Amino acid sequence: MGYRGSILSSEGYQITYQKAEECPRSGATKRRNCVATKGGVRYFAFKICPPDRPEHYQHIQSIQDSIPYMARMLKPIKDVVLLEEARGENLWFMKTRPDPTMVEDQLLEFAGATKSNDLIHGDLRPWNIFCDNE
Repeated sequence: MGYRGSILSSEGYQITYQKAEECPRSGATKRRNCVATKGGVRYFAFKICPPDRPEHYQHIQSIQDSIPYMARMLKPIKDVVLLEEARGENLWFMKTRPDPTMVEDQLLEFAGATKSNDLIHGDLRPWNIFCDNE
């Protein structure tokens, strides 16, 4: 078990590691996602980066309810952050694409909310966007 798993298993999370989907990012390496499950809810776990700046994640957690379409972040456990699994289907891998105007409108709403909270996503590309019918 890896570092994140050892931290989270002591908190009652079930830990699995799964191969990440291949995305067309330049220089991408084969990654394994740490998946933590508790109470039937799946989270992706990652180590706080940089480790001496946990306030960045605390800021995101404090304002996340004002940002539409955002997967929620839980309070860090030591230096590990849990991000809930995004609902929907990855836009890059969808066989039937959603209405582009709807996607654009929702992305603009999301980007506007992050900007109004002094945040910028910085990586809005098709393989980082999930579409949900809800």
